[in-house]
Amino acid sequence: ELDNPNDYAVRFTAIDGGAVTPSTSACPDHAVALVDGPVDVVVPAHTDDHPAVLDDVVRMDRSAPDGCQGTTFSIEVSLSGAQA
Repeated sequence: ELDNPNDYAVRFTAIDGGAVTPSTSACPDHAVALVDGPVDVVVPAHTDDHPAVLDDVVRMDRSAPDGCQGTTFSIEVSLSGAQA
């Protein structure tokens, strides 16, 4: 969810991934990665908790162990954009 306190809409056009934290130690943090690249998300002006869906930006390594099944991941992201 994204916030935009500005008087104008903001369009996010790029994503850069940071730390990945799995909810269990049975799944290593390197098993999942954020795919850096283009995105297209517009957040209206004066918006709190705007839902954002980013398709095809997370991938799991084919060699991920069975311990990754059902695991929840927290992934830090940085979005770049400009006034829409």
